[in-house]
Amino acid sequence: TVITPLKGWNINGQFTWRANQNDFERTTLRQFQILPNGDRVPTQRTVGNDNIIRRTQNTDYYTINLFSSYDRTIADVHNFHLLAGFQQEQNNLRQIQINASGLLSQSVPAVSLTENIDNATDRLLDWSTRGYFGRFRYNYDEKYFIEFNGRRDASSRFNSADPSEKWGFFPSVSGAWNIARENFWPIPNIVSNFKIRGSWANSGNANIDGNQNGFIDDNDFYLFSPSLSINQNNAIALGGRPVFAASLPPLVPATLTWEKPRTIGIGFDAYAFNNRLELNYDWYQRTIRDQSNPPGQLPEVLGTAVPLANSAVSETRGWEFTIRWRDQPFNLLGKPLQYNASFRINDYVGYVVEFNHNGTGNINGANLLPGQRFGENRFFTSNGIIQNAEELNNVVPHTGSWIYPGDLSIQDTNGDGLINAGDGTWFNFGDSRFDNGFDYPRLRYGITLGAEWNGFDLSVNLDGVGRWKTFRDNQYVWGTSGSLWFAPFYEEHEALGYWTPDHTDAFFPRNTYNGKNRLATDQYALNLAHLRIRNIRVGYHVPARFLGRIGLRSLNVYASGENLGFIYYKSFIKLDPQLLAASSGEGYPAARIISFGLNMGLSYN
Repeated sequence: TVITPLKGWNINGQFTWRANQNDFERTTLRQFQILPNGDRVPTQRTVGNDNIIRRTQNTDYYTINLFSSYDRTIADVHNFHLLAGFQQEQNNLRQIQINASGLLSQSVPAVSLTENIDNATDRLLDWSTRGYFGRFRYNYDEKYFIEFNGRRDASSRFNSADPSEKWGFFPSVSGAWNIARENFWPIPNIVSNFKIRGSWANSGNANIDGNQNGFIDDNDFYLFSPSLSINQNNAIALGGRPVFAASLPPLVPATLTWEKPRTIGIGFDAYAFNNRLELNYDWYQRTIRDQSNPPGQLPEVLGTAVPLANSAVSETRGWEFTIRWRDQPFNLLGKPLQYNASFRINDYVGYVVEFNHNGTGNINGANLLPGQRFGENRFFTSNGIIQNAEELNNVVPHTGSWIYPGDLSIQDTNGDGLINAGDGTWFNFGDSRFDNGFDYPRLRYGITLGAEWNGFDLSVNLDGVGRWKTFRDNQYVWGTSGSLWFAPFYEEHEALGYWTPDHTDAFFPRNTYNGKNRLATDQYALNLAHLRIRNIRVGYHVPARFLGRIGLRSLNVYASGENLGFIYYKSFIKLDPQLLAASSGEGYPAARIISFGLNMGLSYN
């Protein structure tokens, strides 16, 4: 609903109720066979008992949005915008599930006609948020721009009696200056728009992973309340019945509050040559303050999992650049040819600023150190495959096993006469070294090309990654499961070859039984840098003079191809890079899709 009491003043009110009901039923019946002697017996692969699952889930989501805005222009150059509002949302979920077995009659699959109720569970999940927000925006003659925003939000996930922990205030400010509109701008006929931008913004994150398991589960909505895990203990029986036992819950964080990302950014937009050339650049630094993490070192006699605390700070710095060109430069066979091209590239790196380490120096998912960069690779340096006994005499043994020709030679980079990865701490990496590579995509870029001529249109979209390295030790990369007794079973790996005395120029070392040739080395790191053909589309707009007779206003026929392959790809294994990074090559890659179609516009005359 929108109410306009005065010119430029709007009052908006929105209420949404979304109800979702999900019913799930599954009945699994034993299958029988008739033997030659007439006996009816269960088949070899059937279930041991008939069973039923019944689940009902109802979710109600409510949201209220009330806001008012006012826009005013004074003397054609002073432009004002004001906005203030209120927002509230609430989610209620109710679920019940029953697992039963032992149907009395397969023809009537009902819970009430089963011998056993194996399990009955329910799930209750409620959460809500409330917030107030406002905005003030002003620009003078499209030359100077300033904007202030502010939010004050509360979440049911934080149940502290201290309002400063339950509520969070998140202000932001941004501004811009279009220098090209100044009288002193020296090249207005070449660069018609040159805008410098800057921003400082705060936001809040309440989606805290309390279990540090990589996803949000039901318990993460109630971090302020101890969660008891109740299980049936069949090893103990009282009165002939199993005992239900509750395990000791972890400690509850007493002062956990919002994580507070803060972003500063600068950039510019430039338009030149009658807007045919467009340049955009952005640089940003995102600092997450009060990031939730386990606290520092605690006594071993604690006896339960430690609570989270707002004890860490991490930071990400990145940039993005885009250049676009569009033009209509010449006629081709008497028809104008229009074309456009763009190139975009971005990069970022993240690192730890503050962290309450446990004091051991260990590096893993729960222990980080200030200055540590996320996703940084460490590889052993390979000297190549040992070819003969003479080379074998100069090799430093590794993995505590015998080394033979055909095995890898690893460089003793720290000179201690041993090949190892150190003690797992930040200060001792052994012979593994940072290679200035990262196991996530860096220098991501894209190219877009387009053209139109005489009703025909063509678009090409390419995307790629400039830097991306990772190491994977499995059969999809190495071709075998790492055992001497398993022969290679992929054609691609057979073509690369495994070292044998008769095949000394092979790509892979000899196949061994203990994986000693599969240390993470720079020689067998996967270089996932690539340029992919994301999409090519060709279309034709049938001229309007041919359409009137058949009652059409427009008709466009087209052919399109998605995921058509790579222009270049540096990995020695040509599996999809996204698949190699996400699941080490196991699974299905993105589908290649070839489609044909037409778009029609009907005429109503």
